[in-house]
Amino acid sequence: MDVVTLGMAKADAGKKIDDATRAHAAILMDKLATGVEGGTLVFVGDSTFVDTITGTVVQTPLRIAQSLAAKYPALRVLFREWDDTSQTYPAITTVQAGVNSRSVSDGITIGASPTIESATVAFKPTDVGRAIAGTNIPAGARISAYISATKVTISANATAAGAGTSITVGPYILDVYNASRSGANASYPTTTVARFATMFPMTGIPSSFPDLIIIDHGHNSAGMTTEYRKVHLTLVRTLQDFFPRAGIINLAQSPRRASGDSYNNDYANDLVRARVVKALSASEGLGLVNALDTFLANPDYATQWLVSDGLHPNAAGYSVIFDLLWSAFRTSAKNTPVAVVPRESKMFIPAKAFDALTGIPAYSVVNGQAGAWGFATDLDQSVVASCTPPSHWQTMDVYVVWTTALGYASGSNRTVTWRPSTRRQMIGPSDLQLENSVSVTGSWIVGAESTQNATLLGTWSTYAKLIMTDQLARKPYSATDYQFGWGNLLKIERLGLGSALDNNPDTVYMLGVLLVRAS
Repeated sequence: MDVVTLGMAKADAGKKIDDATRAHAAILMDKLATGVEGGTLVFVGDSTFVDTITGTVVQTPLRIAQSLAAKYPALRVLFREWDDTSQTYPAITTVQAGVNSRSVSDGITIGASPTIESATVAFKPTDVGRAIAGTNIPAGARISAYISATKVTISANATAAGAGTSITVGPYILDVYNASRSGANASYPTTTVARFATMFPMTGIPSSFPDLIIIDHGHNSAGMTTEYRKVHLTLVRTLQDFFPRAGIINLAQSPRRASGDSYNNDYANDLVRARVVKALSASEGLGLVNALDTFLANPDYATQWLVSDGLHPNAAGYSVIFDLLWSAFRTSAKNTPVAVVPRESKMFIPAKAFDALTGIPAYSVVNGQAGAWGFATDLDQSVVASCTPPSHWQTMDVYVVWTTALGYASGSNRTVTWRPSTRRQMIGPSDLQLENSVSVTGSWIVGAESTQNATLLGTWSTYAKLIMTDQLARKPYSATDYQFGWGNLLKIERLGLGSALDNNPDTVYMLGVLLVRAS
């Protein structure tokens, strides 16, 4: 790549970072600028956040960590990289040791406890976020809570009990986690609860919650186009649920070669997925670093900024991506930190909101906790409720939440079959049409049967069964009635004797229905 082209790309990087993106980055940068706080930065992505080019460029997350270390020399900067084989962060790399430490030799540790004591160290409330090291203290630990001048809790349990141990209270820590894996797509971090908890080990330590999360996904969802929004949104929504104060910046990924790449020849779909990430960032108020358009603005990007496989950037391409990302950090001081309040993504309709429709389901309080509709095995029992999701929902997934009084051994055959149905319902005309009327016609749209086996041993075990996927959340009844507000009627039916697959002889109790925004 010629020097002029690279220079133009760098000069343009700062111009491509909008105020919303800077505001997300400022959540972290504002803390670090105080000089009396640390922070946590998490990268979640695929190979483009993992790749290294020996002797030329380090991976982008590590390079960002090094740049932050240079900007804040007093900080201790620790870098961790996810290992897919062990499903852990196996090592801590000290990018920068930092300054400002004090040591004592009268420390007291308690085995398998995060409490640390010292009569002489003189802990202060502002020590929260500082590194702490010493005998029986795990590597990379930080002070997570101030209790008194002689006692604090730390971010990990002590490995053993001890008295008269050495303790060093060190600099404030910037923890950088590269939670990325080559070949992963956006669903990888949330595939299992165990993986998410390990990938985001700070979930139980509020003082260590991420301040900023940068997401780099899309390439590895080959074949997907607009439906990729649901995959990406699920990751964003999960992160917002756990870390509502964190800034989130999406990376609209660099494009692959227009034809003949070594992977899926997925150029056109890739463009749509990156466009979906841009649109999602706009609708959800998230930050965006737009590598896609920066690459496309260079007509020779495929030869100048990609390696021979036609997908992965070369050293010059990674430099362009780094410059774009670093511009979000570097220019964030101009903006007030803003963490977007997550838009409502779940809606629970309790059993009490349903009415009996067919058969003889019975409503009662079960297990001394909540009301539920009891469905015996009789044929054709159903309940119905109004279901009006928030207006920003496009599609949704629907789960029926149910329980049984009895427990069943693992491997038992106690299946229950549910069937949902929907129809349109007018929920009220707009203010401009209060004197108008409209005829609501139509019949039930019957969904597919969904079977779930009760296999939990405990009594009153609760189950959640996905019964509808990507259901249209809201739409006008017809093109001519778009002024009216329309919702859904949702019917939930236990098939009982009406299905050969429903062989549970016991009454099952529906606690309600959970709606989850899909897009």
